[in-house]
Amino acid sequence: MDNREYPKVRAEAVRQGWVVRPTRRGEMFLSPDGRTATAWHAAHRSSDPHALDSLVRALRRTGGFRWPPPRRGG
Repeated sequence: MDNREYPKVRAEAVRQGWVVRPTRRGEMFLSPDGRTATAWHAAHRSSDPHALDSLVRALRRTGGFRWPPPRRGG
């Protein structure tokens, strides 16, 4: 997955109940139940081509994040 898709992943996380808080170096994703947190560092956007894949895997592992998002409608 291309790191340019980060805004879509972030928006879907918020839609699924995750809380996203800014940090000095990026953002912290807090699971809907408040038990776990996963970090996204701004430096990942340019330095690691697999960073977004890793973020999505961590969100799935820690809080049941669904990606790609479920289809709406029929």
